[in-house]
Amino acid sequence: MTYFKKFAKIKHELKRQSFWKKFQGFNFNIIILGLIVLVSFLYLIQVNSVAAKGFEIKDLEKRIEELKDGNKDLELKVAEFQSRGYIEKEIQKLNMVAVSNVDYITTVSTVVAYK
Repeated sequence: MTYFKKFAKIKHELKRQSFWKKFQGFNFNIIILGLIVLVSFLYLIQVNSVAAKGFEIKDLEKRIEELKDGNKDLELKVAEFQSRGYIEKEIQKLNMVAVSNVDYITTVSTVVAYK
């Protein structure tokens, strides 16, 4: 082989190796870039999901407060309806009279039913 052919062959081999190294580095860079884009996309999805859950939790907490207020109102109504003054007023409204003599029934046995 002549000097020129050896030089051309070596030069061609170096170009081929250099191209392959560049190509491998290029693939590696694309893979890294793709992973960064994928992780960023997944991060955005996660942040969006957390933000949506935050709004949902806030709405549920607001609903809880509304229900607690409603429950307090109902407890006040129950207390009002159970008060002696309210009951006496309702008795007068319904024209009920007080009982003067009460007769109680006494039972002979404590057994209510037989098998």
